[in-house]
Amino acid sequence: MRKRKRIVNLMAVSLLSIGLSMLGLLFMQRKFFYVSLGVMLLALLSPWFGRKLGRPVIAFLDGLFYMLLRFLLGLFYLLVMIPWGLVYRLRSAARDRLHRKNASLFHNRNHTCVPADFERNW
Repeated sequence: MRKRKRIVNLMAVSLLSIGLSMLGLLFMQRKFFYVSLGVMLLALLSPWFGRKLGRPVIAFLDGLFYMLLRFLLGLFYLLVMIPWGLVYRLRSAARDRLHRKNASLFHNRNHTCVPADFERNW
């Protein structure tokens, strides 16, 4: 179990290191690459440092993915499900108007009950 936690913490630190390297590419600064290399080496050599740096990174990524998932699901609902639902409702309403019967299914009996009403109530 301890080895598995160490691997998870190292994966989180490697994600942080990759993120710092991407910032180095974005801003064209070597300092980000050096910091990234230093963080990764310290995490590999010291389990304590990897644990202390990995836990906050895991918590941050967990929250980030939680919010990102909610955002993407909201966009999916807004861009796909709402228009599809509106089109479906319009199609079904048009189909109902086409197939509407002129006669009513309600039989008016002036509130009289017969014994057959109580024998077969379906």
